[in-house]
Amino acid sequence: LKALGVTDGTLTNTQINASAAIAQSKMAALASTNMPTGTVVQVAHSTGTDFVGGIGGITIAGGEYKKILEKSITFKTTNPHIYVSCRFGIGTPDAYYDDDLACGFGYKTGSGTTSISDYSAFGGNSYGRQNVNPLSSFYACDTHGAHASGSEYWVETKSASYLQQISQSAGTTIVMAVWCSVQNGSYYIHRPESNYNNNDAGELGGITVMEIKA
Repeated sequence: LKALGVTDGTLTNTQINASAAIAQSKMAALASTNMPTGTVVQVAHSTGTDFVGGIGGITIAGGEYKKILEKSITFKTTNPHIYVSCRFGIGTPDAYYDDDLACGFGYKTGSGTTSISDYSAFGGNSYGRQNVNPLSSFYACDTHGAHASGSEYWVETKSASYLQQISQSAGTTIVMAVWCSVQNGSYYIHRPESNYNNNDAGELGGITVMEIKA
């Protein structure tokens, strides 16, 4: 080893033969802080039934604000970019109803709560029809879709995604959630309006949260 220039236990990268096949167990793990910018550090996922606690879905009545999806993640890096995507089903009615709906992403540090005012906006727009104050909406509408005889057994899919940097230290836990609000009538999330009590219809939505090295 001394002939190779190795002294006092030191060994450089150039002194290791490419065919050495050193076992991973002999090498230290790459720290998250040393990963290249843009590296996906971790991924967390939750389904609609994980959050709801069953496959019966959620009903949101006029004037209500409700979380429909939620997932926590503990940062491994400082000030990371967070990419979030979601997918969920909305039940449609058998006739026309002028019921407004808005959906938006929100996040908070620590644990989740039942108060939307505890959450900060994560992407979205300030639509005038219906909103999820203090958040911004990624979806807003003023009537149910596909209203016709028989469509009360149907579920239409909505999805959204957004990327944003969050200024928090490594070790911080945040909760990322999808919130919805309804004006007038009711909306049905993860399930159709009818035929859901016997768990024979619905949509398994979900939320995915990725931490990306800044």
